[in-house]
Amino acid sequence: MPLEIRFNLIVPPSTEPQAFIFDSVQELRALVRIYHGALTLPRATNKVIRYIAPFNYDKLSPTETYKIVSPFHQPRTELREQIQVSDEEKSRLTLIAYMRSKGLRFHELNRFIQEDTNEKETIAEWEGVFQVENNGLYFLDCKHSVSTVSYTLLRLVMMLTPI
Repeated sequence: MPLEIRFNLIVPPSTEPQAFIFDSVQELRALVRIYHGALTLPRATNKVIRYIAPFNYDKLSPTETYKIVSPFHQPRTELREQIQVSDEEKSRLTLIAYMRSKGLRFHELNRFIQEDTNEKETIAEWEGVFQVENNGLYFLDCKHSVSTVSYTLLRLVMMLTPI
């Protein structure tokens, strides 16, 4: 009868270790596979995370705490949020510089459309509105998105790539 595998494991999205007992290496592999993740030793040395290859699962130490890292589950404390206040202004200035470099004659219009009432409630807003001579109106609308999943996938790929 094979020996059971027992150790502490941090399973997403939790940040706290729990005691786990597996009857086989296949059970551990199945759990890691459910999270589409990798088993790591989170005790980082020099900011290097140690990845545990599946063929080494039978050599895990019962005194260590391991962690499943997954691009789809991340504790709130590790989420990366990108806040860039000046992106819209940079985009507006870049478009103005481009139109000037091409010799386009343009006039920048009010970028807010407001109700025609005393409250002047804003109905629509753009980062820039330009009336370009002989070319009509251009509305500059900036969209920025850096998702946690894409950042985590990049981190996981970098972690699994041999140096």
